Amino acid sequence: MVAEYRPADLPAPSKATAEKVVEAVREITHIEGDKGKLPLSLGIRDSSIDIEVKVKSEGGENKISLKFGE
Repeated sequence: MVAEYRPADLPAPSKATAEKVVEAVREITHIEGDKGKLPLSLGIRDSSIDIEVKVKSEGGENKISLKFGE
């Protein structure tokens, strides 16, 4: 995993954990095809954060990108 806004080494999750993350993101966003993109707004108390979620599946591999609003 790579944090693009600043250099950081993040440990990659296990295959089982990664599969659960992909499944959860697809359930939350309702992206069902091989690829899709949509905005997601998460509210916490009196604040919210906007995230652009992209999901892409190719050759049995899944990629999820999260772009946080500024």
